Amino acid sequence: MNTCLLRVRAKGAGCCRPVQRPYVSYNPPHVATRSKPCCATVPSTTPSNKTSASQLEMLQRHSVILSDSVVTSMDDSRASTAVVNLGLIADTLATSAMCEFSNAIDKAVTLANHEGRSMDDAIDYALVNLGVLLKNKVLGRVITEVDPRVTNDADATIARARRLVEGYEAQGVGRDSLLIAIPATWAGLQAVKSLEAEGISCQVIDIYSLTQAVAAIQAHASIIVPNVSRINTWYAKHPGAIRDSKGPRQDAGGDDSGINVGVRLAKAMYDYTRQFGAGTRIVMTGIRTIDEALQLSGADYLIIPETIQAKLKSATTLQGYNDGFTAVTSSDDDDEFSPALTSHDASRHVFTRDELGELTDEEQFNEKLGMAGRDLLESQIDAASKNADRISELLGNFATSRE
Repeated sequence: MNTCLLRVRAKGAGCCRPVQRPYVSYNPPHVATRSKPCCATVPSTTPSNKTSASQLEMLQRHSVILSDSVVTSMDDSRASTAVVNLGLIADTLATSAMCEFSNAIDKAVTLANHEGRSMDDAIDYALVNLGVLLKNKVLGRVITEVDPRVTNDADATIARARRLVEGYEAQGVGRDSLLIAIPATWAGLQAVKSLEAEGISCQVIDIYSLTQAVAAIQAHASIIVPNVSRINTWYAKHPGAIRDSKGPRQDAGGDDSGINVGVRLAKAMYDYTRQFGAGTRIVMTGIRTIDEALQLSGADYLIIPETIQAKLKSATTLQGYNDGFTAVTSSDDDDEFSPALTSHDASRHVFTRDELGELTDEEQFNEKLGMAGRDLLESQIDAASKNADRISELLGNFATSRE
Protein backbone atom coordinates (compact mmCIF):
# COMPACT_ATOMS: atom_id res chain seq x y z
CA MET A 1 0.00 0.00 0.00
CA ASN A 2 2.85 2.34 0.75
CA THR A 3 5.07 3.71 -1.95
CA CYS A 4 8.81 4.06 -1.63
CA LEU A 5 9.81 7.31 0.04
CA LEU A 6 12.00 10.07 -1.21
CA ARG A 7 13.85 11.71 1.63
CA VAL A 8 14.86 15.34 2.02
CA ARG A 9 17.02 16.89 4.71
CA ALA A 10 14.97 18.89 7.20
CA LYS A 11 16.56 22.29 7.58
CA GLY A 12 18.21 22.69 10.95
CA ALA A 13 17.56 19.10 12.02
CA GLY A 14 19.85 16.14 12.35
CA CYS A 15 17.44 13.71 10.74
CA CYS A 16 15.74 13.29 7.41
CA ARG A 17 12.13 14.38 7.00
CA PRO A 18 10.12 11.95 4.84
CA VAL A 19 8.10 13.35 1.99
CA GLN A 20 4.39 13.12 2.75
CA ARG A 21 3.00 9.66 1.96
CA PRO A 22 -0.46 8.12 2.31
CA TYR A 23 -1.56 7.22 5.84
CA VAL A 24 -2.30 3.60 6.60
CA SER A 25 -5.49 3.22 8.59
CA TYR A 26 -6.82 0.36 10.68
CA ASN A 27 -9.52 0.26 7.99
CA PRO A 28 -8.86 -0.64 4.34
CA PRO A 29 -8.99 2.27 1.84
CA HIS A 30 -12.64 1.70 0.95
CA VAL A 31 -13.77 1.91 4.58
CA ALA A 32 -14.32 5.39 5.96
CA THR A 33 -13.32 5.84 9.59
CA ARG A 34 -14.95 9.23 10.00
CA SER A 35 -16.74 11.31 7.40
CA LYS A 36 -17.98 14.85 7.73
CA PRO A 37 -18.17 16.88 4.51
CA CYS A 38 -17.20 20.48 5.13
CA CYS A 39 -20.24 21.76 3.27
CA ALA A 40 -22.74 19.29 4.71
CA THR A 41 -25.89 20.68 6.24
CA VAL A 42 -26.00 19.93 9.95
CA PRO A 43 -29.55 19.26 11.10
CA SER A 44 -30.78 21.51 13.88
CA THR A 45 -32.13 20.16 17.11
CA THR A 46 -35.03 21.54 19.05
CA PRO A 47 -33.45 23.34 22.04
CA SER A 48 -35.52 21.56 24.64
CA ASN A 49 -34.55 18.16 23.18
CA LYS A 50 -30.81 18.68 22.71
CA THR A 51 -28.63 17.03 25.36
CA SER A 52 -25.05 17.82 26.28
CA ALA A 53 -22.32 15.68 24.77
CA SER A 54 -20.50 13.07 26.83
CA GLN A 55 -16.76 13.02 27.24
CA LEU A 56 -16.66 9.93 25.02
CA GLU A 57 -18.49 11.75 22.24
CA MET A 58 -16.08 14.66 22.50
CA LEU A 59 -13.09 12.30 22.28
CA GLN A 60 -14.58 10.58 19.25
CA ARG A 61 -14.62 13.87 17.33
CA HIS A 62 -10.84 14.06 17.41
CA SER A 63 -9.58 10.47 17.82
CA VAL A 64 -10.75 7.06 16.65
CA ILE A 65 -11.72 5.16 19.79
CA LEU A 66 -11.10 1.43 19.86
CA SER A 67 -11.89 -1.10 22.56
CA ASP A 68 -9.17 -3.24 24.10
CA SER A 69 -11.37 -6.31 23.61
CA VAL A 70 -10.60 -8.50 20.62
CA VAL A 71 -12.80 -10.79 18.61
CA THR A 72 -12.71 -14.15 20.38
CA SER A 73 -15.57 -15.94 18.67
CA MET A 74 -17.48 -15.74 15.43
CA ASP A 75 -20.46 -14.38 17.40
CA ASP A 76 -18.46 -11.49 18.88
CA SER A 77 -19.02 -8.19 17.06
CA ARG A 78 -17.47 -5.73 19.54
CA ALA A 79 -14.17 -5.14 17.78
CA SER A 80 -13.69 -3.27 14.52
CA THR A 81 -10.24 -4.79 14.05
CA ALA A 82 -8.93 -8.25 14.85
CA VAL A 83 -5.66 -9.12 16.57
CA VAL A 84 -4.20 -12.52 15.76
CA ASN A 85 -1.37 -13.63 18.02
CA LEU A 86 -0.03 -16.51 20.07
CA GLY A 87 -2.46 -15.72 22.86
CA LEU A 88 -5.40 -16.47 20.56
CA ILE A 89 -3.86 -19.84 19.69
CA ALA A 90 -3.29 -20.62 23.37
CA ASP A 91 -6.86 -19.65 24.31
CA THR A 92 -8.23 -21.84 21.53
CA LEU A 93 -6.12 -24.84 22.53
CA ALA A 94 -7.27 -24.41 26.14
CA THR A 95 -10.90 -25.06 25.17
CA SER A 96 -12.06 -28.65 24.89
CA ALA A 97 -14.98 -28.00 22.55
CA MET A 98 -14.36 -28.05 18.82
CA CYS A 99 -15.10 -24.79 17.05
CA GLU A 100 -14.09 -22.93 13.91
CA PHE A 101 -10.95 -21.67 15.64
CA SER A 102 -9.78 -25.14 16.70
CA ASN A 103 -10.60 -26.46 13.22
CA ALA A 104 -8.40 -23.72 11.76
CA ILE A 105 -5.54 -24.79 14.02
CA ASP A 106 -6.13 -28.45 13.20
CA LYS A 107 -5.79 -27.69 9.48
CA ALA A 108 -2.57 -25.75 10.13
CA VAL A 109 -0.99 -28.60 12.08
CA THR A 110 -2.10 -31.14 9.48
CA LEU A 111 -0.53 -29.09 6.68
CA ALA A 112 2.72 -28.64 8.60
CA ASN A 113 2.93 -32.39 9.20
CA HIS A 114 2.12 -33.14 5.56
CA GLU A 115 4.93 -30.84 4.43
CA GLY A 116 7.35 -32.24 7.01
CA ARG A 117 7.60 -28.89 8.78
CA SER A 118 8.01 -28.08 12.47
CA MET A 119 5.39 -26.84 14.91
CA ASP A 120 7.05 -23.41 14.67
CA ASP A 121 5.94 -23.38 11.04
CA ALA A 122 2.52 -24.61 12.11
CA ILE A 123 2.22 -21.47 14.23
CA ASP A 124 2.36 -19.27 11.12
CA TYR A 125 -0.17 -21.46 9.34
CA ALA A 126 -2.47 -21.29 12.36
CA LEU A 127 -2.15 -17.50 12.64
CA VAL A 128 -3.16 -17.11 8.98
CA ASN A 129 -6.09 -19.53 9.23
CA LEU A 130 -7.39 -17.73 12.32
CA GLY A 131 -6.87 -14.35 10.68
CA VAL A 132 -8.85 -15.37 7.60
CA LEU A 133 -11.77 -16.38 9.82
CA LEU A 134 -11.65 -13.08 11.66
CA LYS A 135 -11.34 -11.01 8.49
CA ASN A 136 -14.73 -12.34 7.51
CA LYS A 137 -16.07 -10.98 10.80
CA VAL A 138 -14.53 -7.53 11.16
CA LEU A 139 -14.65 -4.51 8.90
CA GLY A 140 -11.12 -3.28 9.54
CA ARG A 141 -7.66 -4.75 9.25
CA VAL A 142 -6.36 -7.99 10.70
CA ILE A 143 -3.30 -7.35 12.85
CA THR A 144 -1.03 -10.41 12.92
CA GLU A 145 1.99 -10.65 15.19
CA VAL A 146 5.25 -12.19 14.00
CA ASP A 147 6.71 -14.95 16.16
CA PRO A 148 8.62 -13.03 18.90
CA ARG A 149 11.46 -15.56 18.94
CA VAL A 150 12.83 -14.14 15.67
CA THR A 151 12.56 -10.49 16.61
CA ASN A 152 16.33 -10.14 17.10
CA ASP A 153 16.98 -11.51 13.62
CA ALA A 154 16.01 -9.09 10.85
CA ASP A 155 16.21 -11.61 8.01
CA ALA A 156 14.16 -14.20 9.90
CA THR A 157 11.56 -11.58 10.80
CA ILE A 158 11.26 -10.53 7.15
CA ALA A 159 10.90 -14.15 6.05
CA ARG A 160 8.19 -14.90 8.62
CA ALA A 161 6.29 -11.71 7.80
CA ARG A 162 6.38 -12.49 4.07
CA ARG A 163 5.12 -16.00 4.73
CA LEU A 164 2.20 -14.63 6.73
CA VAL A 165 1.26 -12.21 3.96
CA GLU A 166 1.62 -14.89 1.27
CA GLY A 167 -0.57 -17.21 3.33
CA TYR A 168 -3.27 -14.58 3.61
CA GLU A 169 -3.10 -13.72 -0.09
CA ALA A 170 -3.41 -17.40 -1.00
CA GLN A 171 -6.73 -17.40 0.88
CA GLY A 172 -8.02 -14.21 -0.70
CA VAL A 173 -7.05 -11.64 1.94
CA GLY A 174 -5.02 -8.84 0.37
CA ARG A 175 -2.17 -7.02 2.05
CA ASP A 176 -4.23 -3.83 2.18
CA SER A 177 -6.37 -5.63 4.78
CA LEU A 178 -3.37 -6.57 6.92
CA LEU A 179 -0.99 -5.10 9.46
CA ILE A 180 2.04 -7.13 10.50
CA ALA A 181 2.93 -6.47 14.14
CA ILE A 182 6.65 -6.47 14.96
CA PRO A 183 8.33 -5.60 18.30
CA ALA A 184 10.54 -2.51 18.38
CA THR A 185 13.92 -4.21 18.65
CA TRP A 186 16.73 -2.94 16.43
CA ALA A 187 16.51 -6.01 14.18
CA GLY A 188 12.73 -5.81 14.15
CA LEU A 189 12.87 -2.19 12.99
CA GLN A 190 15.30 -3.03 10.20
CA ALA A 191 12.81 -5.66 9.09
CA VAL A 192 10.02 -3.07 9.19
CA LYS A 193 12.02 -0.79 6.90
CA SER A 194 12.40 -3.55 4.30
CA LEU A 195 8.80 -4.75 4.57
CA GLU A 196 7.32 -1.28 4.24
CA ALA A 197 9.40 -0.77 1.09
CA GLU A 198 7.72 -3.92 -0.30
CA GLY A 199 4.27 -2.56 0.43
CA ILE A 200 3.70 -4.63 3.58
CA SER A 201 2.22 -2.35 6.25
CA CYS A 202 3.71 -2.82 9.70
CA GLN A 203 2.55 -1.97 13.20
CA VAL A 204 5.44 -1.55 15.62
CA ILE A 205 4.64 -2.76 19.15
CA ASP A 206 6.51 -2.90 22.47
CA ILE A 207 7.48 0.79 22.32
CA TYR A 208 8.62 2.12 25.69
CA SER A 209 10.98 4.95 24.78
CA LEU A 210 11.19 7.91 22.41
CA THR A 211 14.23 6.28 20.80
CA GLN A 212 12.13 3.32 19.68
CA ALA A 213 9.45 5.60 18.27
CA VAL A 214 12.06 7.66 16.39
CA ALA A 215 13.65 4.51 14.95
CA ALA A 216 10.21 3.20 13.90
CA ILE A 217 9.41 6.47 12.15
CA GLN A 218 12.80 6.45 10.43
CA ALA A 219 11.93 2.92 9.28
CA HIS A 220 8.68 4.35 7.80
CA ALA A 221 6.44 2.20 10.00
CA SER A 222 2.75 2.63 9.19
CA ILE A 223 1.65 2.56 12.83
CA ILE A 224 3.47 2.84 16.17
CA VAL A 225 1.95 1.71 19.48
CA PRO A 226 3.37 3.10 22.74
CA ASN A 227 2.09 1.42 25.92
CA VAL A 228 1.33 3.98 28.62
CA SER A 229 0.52 1.62 31.50
CA ARG A 230 3.61 -0.57 31.15
CA ILE A 231 5.83 2.52 31.20
CA ASN A 232 4.08 3.83 34.32
CA THR A 233 4.27 0.44 36.02
CA TRP A 234 8.05 0.33 35.48
CA TYR A 235 8.52 3.76 37.03
CA ALA A 236 6.25 2.84 39.95
CA LYS A 237 8.60 -0.08 40.66
CA HIS A 238 11.66 2.18 40.33
CA PRO A 239 10.86 5.24 42.46
CA GLY A 240 14.43 6.52 42.24
CA ALA A 241 14.37 6.82 38.46
CA ILE A 242 14.31 10.27 36.87
CA ARG A 243 10.87 10.85 35.43
CA ASP A 244 11.72 13.87 33.31
CA SER A 245 15.28 14.11 32.00
CA LYS A 246 14.64 17.74 31.03
CA GLY A 247 13.11 18.67 34.39
CA PRO A 248 14.58 19.43 37.82
CA ARG A 249 16.56 16.73 39.55
CA GLN A 250 14.17 16.60 42.52
CA ASP A 251 11.52 14.90 40.40
CA ALA A 252 13.10 11.55 41.33
CA GLY A 253 11.88 9.82 44.42
CA GLY A 254 8.38 8.53 43.91
CA ASP A 255 4.99 8.93 42.31
CA ASP A 256 4.37 12.16 44.23
CA SER A 257 6.36 13.97 41.51
CA GLY A 258 3.04 14.37 39.70
CA ILE A 259 4.58 13.31 36.39
CA ASN A 260 2.77 10.68 34.36
CA VAL A 261 5.78 9.36 32.46
CA GLY A 262 3.74 7.17 30.13
CA VAL A 263 1.55 10.05 29.00
CA ARG A 264 4.54 12.41 28.72
CA LEU A 265 6.44 9.98 26.51
CA ALA A 266 3.36 9.23 24.40
CA LYS A 267 2.85 12.96 23.83
CA ALA A 268 6.49 13.35 22.75
CA MET A 269 6.04 10.48 20.30
CA TYR A 270 2.91 12.13 18.90
CA ASP A 271 4.79 15.40 18.47
CA TYR A 272 7.61 13.61 16.68
CA THR A 273 5.22 11.86 14.28
CA ARG A 274 3.66 15.21 13.39
CA GLN A 275 7.02 16.87 12.80
CA PHE A 276 8.96 14.07 11.10
CA GLY A 277 6.72 11.02 10.65
CA ALA A 278 4.78 11.76 7.49
CA GLY A 279 2.66 8.67 6.89
CA THR A 280 3.07 7.22 10.39
CA ARG A 281 0.05 7.07 12.67
CA ILE A 282 0.12 6.57 16.42
CA VAL A 283 -2.07 4.30 18.52
CA MET A 284 -2.13 5.01 22.25
CA THR A 285 -2.68 1.88 24.32
CA GLY A 286 -2.40 1.01 27.99
CA ILE A 287 -4.81 3.81 28.95
CA ARG A 288 -6.10 3.09 32.44
CA THR A 289 -7.88 6.26 33.60
CA ILE A 290 -10.26 8.90 32.24
CA ASP A 291 -7.59 11.55 32.83
CA GLU A 292 -5.08 9.66 30.66
CA ALA A 293 -7.66 9.33 27.88
CA LEU A 294 -8.36 13.07 27.97
CA GLN A 295 -4.65 13.94 28.09
CA LEU A 296 -4.11 11.91 24.91
CA SER A 297 -7.16 13.16 23.03
CA GLY A 298 -6.29 14.11 19.48
CA ALA A 299 -4.07 11.09 18.84
CA ASP A 300 -4.93 9.09 15.73
CA TYR A 301 -6.25 6.15 17.75
CA LEU A 302 -6.97 5.58 21.44
CA ILE A 303 -7.39 2.02 22.70
CA ILE A 304 -9.56 2.48 25.77
CA PRO A 305 -10.91 -0.35 27.97
CA GLU A 306 -14.66 -0.74 27.84
CA THR A 307 -14.94 0.09 31.55
CA ILE A 308 -13.25 3.46 30.97
CA GLN A 309 -15.37 4.07 27.87
CA ALA A 310 -18.50 3.51 29.96
CA LYS A 311 -17.34 6.13 32.48
CA LEU A 312 -16.54 8.57 29.69
CA LYS A 313 -19.96 7.97 28.17
CA SER A 314 -21.73 8.72 31.45
CA ALA A 315 -19.69 11.88 32.08
CA THR A 316 -21.44 14.80 30.39
CA THR A 317 -19.81 18.05 29.33
CA LEU A 318 -21.05 21.56 28.64
CA GLN A 319 -20.64 20.93 24.92
CA GLY A 320 -24.06 21.04 23.29
CA TYR A 321 -25.76 22.24 26.47
CA ASN A 322 -28.67 24.61 25.91
CA ASP A 323 -31.05 26.48 28.12
CA GLY A 324 -34.18 25.48 26.21
CA PHE A 325 -34.17 28.59 24.05
CA THR A 326 -31.04 28.36 21.92
CA ALA A 327 -30.27 25.40 19.69
CA VAL A 328 -26.55 24.60 19.18
CA THR A 329 -25.43 22.60 16.16
CA SER A 330 -22.89 19.80 16.47
CA SER A 331 -20.54 21.69 14.15
CA ASP A 332 -20.41 24.50 16.71
CA ASP A 333 -19.50 21.99 19.40
CA ASP A 334 -16.51 20.71 17.42
CA ASP A 335 -14.96 24.15 17.48
CA GLU A 336 -15.45 24.52 21.23
CA PHE A 337 -13.64 21.33 22.27
CA SER A 338 -9.86 21.49 22.14
CA PRO A 339 -8.04 18.13 22.10
CA ALA A 340 -4.90 17.82 24.21
CA LEU A 341 -2.79 16.83 21.20
CA THR A 342 -2.76 18.97 18.07
CA SER A 343 -0.45 19.31 15.09
CA HIS A 344 -0.03 22.99 15.91
CA ASP A 345 1.22 22.32 19.43
CA ALA A 346 3.35 19.44 18.17
CA SER A 347 5.14 21.78 15.77
CA ARG A 348 6.27 23.86 18.76
CA HIS A 349 7.96 20.93 20.54
CA VAL A 350 11.71 21.52 20.53
CA PHE A 351 13.58 18.23 20.28
CA THR A 352 17.23 18.05 21.25
CA ARG A 353 19.92 17.34 18.69
CA ASP A 354 20.42 13.94 20.33
CA GLU A 355 16.72 13.11 19.93
CA LEU A 356 16.74 14.20 16.29
CA GLY A 357 19.84 12.29 15.24
CA GLU A 358 19.58 9.49 12.70
CA LEU A 359 19.92 6.09 14.37
CA THR A 360 22.54 4.18 12.41
CA ASP A 361 23.49 1.06 14.37
CA GLU A 362 22.29 -1.30 17.07
CA GLU A 363 24.85 -0.22 19.67
CA GLN A 364 23.73 3.40 19.40
CA PHE A 365 20.08 2.33 19.53
CA ASN A 366 20.52 0.20 22.65
CA GLU A 367 22.52 2.90 24.41
CA LYS A 368 19.78 5.48 23.83
CA LEU A 369 16.94 3.19 24.95
CA GLY A 370 17.47 4.09 28.60
CA MET A 371 17.00 1.76 31.55
CA ALA A 372 13.20 1.67 31.35
CA GLY A 373 13.10 1.07 27.61
CA ARG A 374 15.75 -1.65 27.80
CA ASP A 375 14.17 -3.46 30.77
CA LEU A 376 10.64 -3.36 29.36
CA LEU A 377 11.64 -4.44 25.85
CA GLU A 378 13.82 -7.32 27.06
CA SER A 379 11.25 -8.56 29.57
CA GLN A 380 8.39 -8.46 27.07
CA ILE A 381 10.37 -10.26 24.37
CA ASP A 382 11.58 -12.86 26.86
CA ALA A 383 8.06 -13.53 28.17
CA ALA A 384 6.60 -13.68 24.65
CA SER A 385 9.35 -16.04 23.46
CA LYS A 386 8.78 -18.43 26.37
CA ASN A 387 5.08 -18.36 25.56
CA ALA A 388 5.87 -19.20 21.93
CA ASP A 389 7.93 -22.21 23.05
CA ARG A 390 5.03 -23.38 25.17
CA ILE A 391 2.57 -23.02 22.30
CA SER A 392 4.83 -24.96 19.93
CA GLU A 393 4.76 -27.78 22.48
CA LEU A 394 0.97 -27.49 22.80
CA LEU A 395 0.60 -27.71 19.04
CA GLY A 396 2.69 -30.86 19.05
CA ASN A 397 0.39 -32.37 21.67
CA PHE A 398 -2.61 -31.15 19.68
CA ALA A 399 -1.32 -32.94 16.60
CA THR A 400 -0.74 -36.15 18.57
CA SER A 401 -4.27 -36.06 20.00
CA ARG A 402 -5.68 -35.91 16.47
CA GLU A 403 -3.83 -39.03 15.32
